[in-house]
Amino acid sequence: HYTAYGKETTDQTQVGLYLAEGNLEHSFRTGLFIDESIKIPPHDRAFEWSQTRDIKEDIILYAMNPHMHFRGKSMRFELMTPDGNRETLVSVPHYNFNWQHTYVLQQPRRVPKGSKLTLHAVWDNSDRTPANPDPSREVPWGEQSFDEMFFGTYQFVRDQGQSLPGDLLSSLK
Repeated sequence: HYTAYGKETTDQTQVGLYLAEGNLEHSFRTGLFIDESIKIPPHDRAFEWSQTRDIKEDIILYAMNPHMHFRGKSMRFELMTPDGNRETLVSVPHYNFNWQHTYVLQQPRRVPKGSKLTLHAVWDNSDRTPANPDPSREVPWGEQSFDEMFFGTYQFVRDQGQSLPGDLLSSLK
């Protein structure tokens, strides 16, 4: 989403489409975390929020993208497998709004049906956050950067027993 910042500007957005020939073997999908009900209290230094997705089929996970605005403090994707093992997949302990990254796993990860993927977020709505436009304000969800977002995506394909690409770093050794 674009947000206005009070000055006229020109946009040069481009879109490139690649059309596949023949039948597709695998469809790349995006799972979504979103919660428009957040309301961050004034002056709260560590407001926490989480949301969990049940993984309803075997998948291969490739990447994750955490997204917050100016008050974002930290965000973390955590996986719990059906056997109870917990693992942090992506952790951004010092979130910075100016770093909008998609984190691609070094090695795609098989995730079994019945697993749970959780996105944990923490915001700092205090005067300790230099970019905070107004720590005295209760902050709702909103597309403008002076509001906040609880938003994250994860990219995957269905696991149909296909082989995984090799570990990029080990192939360079």
